[in-house]
Amino acid sequence: MTRRLAAFLALLPVVFPSAGLAQGPSEPGPPDATWARLNGRVVDSAGRPAAGIPVQLQCTWLDGQWGRLEGTTDENGKFTIGTPAGQCRLALNVRGIIANDAPGVRLFEFAPGETLETVRTLDQSLTPRPLDGRLLDDRDEPIGGVRVILRSSAIFAGTRQWRTRAPVQSDATGAFRFSAVWAGTWEVVVPALGLSRLVEVPRDAPALASSAPLVIRGARLPAFRVSGRVETPPGTARRYASVYLDRDDTPSTNPLTIAETAADDTGAFAFPAVPAGSYRIRVDTSATAPPGPGRGPFEIIFGITRVVVTGDVSGVVVTAQPGPELRAEVRLDDQPVAPGQRVLLDVDAAGGRFVPLIYAEDGYLITHGLVPERYRIRFTGVPTGYRIKSVTVGGRDVTEEGFDLADGPIDNMIITLTKRLTEVKGVVRDARDRPDGEAAVLAFPTNRRLWTETGQGPAFIAMAHVSQKGNYSVKGLPAGEYFVVATLSDSLLTTDVETLTRLAPSATRVRLADAETATLNLRTVH
Repeated sequence: MTRRLAAFLALLPVVFPSAGLAQGPSEPGPPDATWARLNGRVVDSAGRPAAGIPVQLQCTWLDGQWGRLEGTTDENGKFTIGTPAGQCRLALNVRGIIANDAPGVRLFEFAPGETLETVRTLDQSLTPRPLDGRLLDDRDEPIGGVRVILRSSAIFAGTRQWRTRAPVQSDATGAFRFSAVWAGTWEVVVPALGLSRLVEVPRDAPALASSAPLVIRGARLPAFRVSGRVETPPGTARRYASVYLDRDDTPSTNPLTIAETAADDTGAFAFPAVPAGSYRIRVDTSATAPPGPGRGPFEIIFGITRVVVTGDVSGVVVTAQPGPELRAEVRLDDQPVAPGQRVLLDVDAAGGRFVPLIYAEDGYLITHGLVPERYRIRFTGVPTGYRIKSVTVGGRDVTEEGFDLADGPIDNMIITLTKRLTEVKGVVRDARDRPDGEAAVLAFPTNRRLWTETGQGPAFIAMAHVSQKGNYSVKGLPAGEYFVVATLSDSLLTTDVETLTRLAPSATRVRLADAETATLNLRTVH
């Protein structure tokens, strides 16, 4: 079946996360008779055509190349995208890379020359909208120039945590705006008032429209000056270091930072207006955003001093130490890495703290760039075709439990990668025995200790989309025993403890050895 091209399509190169990073993107060349086609229509929750919606296909083609094709729905909500044969993930209203395990994505298998039809309903919960508010004192006068912090309630490292967004300030009328929030629970924190408010954004709230402004009333708390000095042993001033003021009742792995500053050229710092309360003053030069693979700092400094503020506080000394050293040897299938070969590793913080990817050069990883806390080693896909087989420290296996740099430096770690990949595959069917392309398959360990403190990229938990033919494949899990279950794939599907606890009784158990392939045909669990 042939239809008029409904959208202008552009081919953009892309790098898939966690796989294929060593191979550059390629273009598929001009269309020919072997190309497949996806004809689609996008509607809103009321069944009305959704025009102007970005549509993306992220594909792995039969020749092993990959790339991304993008288009936009027309006035009737329709789109048509041609692609070489292979597997493609379809996402709506998404810019940039589609993660392999992103919820709400649909998987299509295209044979040469095949045309497929689909109708997708736009998920309003992922569409950003503004959040407006206003600060008033107890006489209904506006409070301007005050810092307002927004935190989202999200599943992170296997548990629900508050994640802080960039703060804003109220203007002279007391008004503030966060330009982009989406469905879920949010907390608006106003440290100067000692107040916070929970805000629920419903899943079906209209996009690009703000609800009635949130009004927060309260009196300004007394504020005091807190000042001090940053030092490194033995009492040397540390110039220009970043200094953060964290609320002491929040976790050190995920703090609520109410102010930040920097030390001057003598190591001195000051916070001019701190409400009364208990705080941690933190010096931390670790990266907070991706600097690019292998480009994180080789050495950081880190230190914390607690302070209770009931009046002006001066003379605070924060002693910042270099990050504890981590030295590791990397082996491929128990053989040394070839000279000049680079292995890209993720030293994944168990609590979810961002850590840049680190290159092991010539088979050795050496860094002082990590905060003293607990980590696991995770492989990133460079070089391709490997997975983590084992991680040992002094001969003790820490692959599952991880290791804690708060206990001191480590200089005897061995990281072994293997090409002996595991795979769980099969067909998923719905209650009427039809292939269920609306499902996703979750594989997670029967050892419940591995459900929490999973870091940003859980090594022992995987999610795979099911194609329109019902096929799925989960590759590269470490050897061990797992629950495997098929469930509805949507934007709310997460791998937190509550979800895994709910799905475990309906799951099938499977034990995987190195290089083993297990076939499991599943029924979708709702």
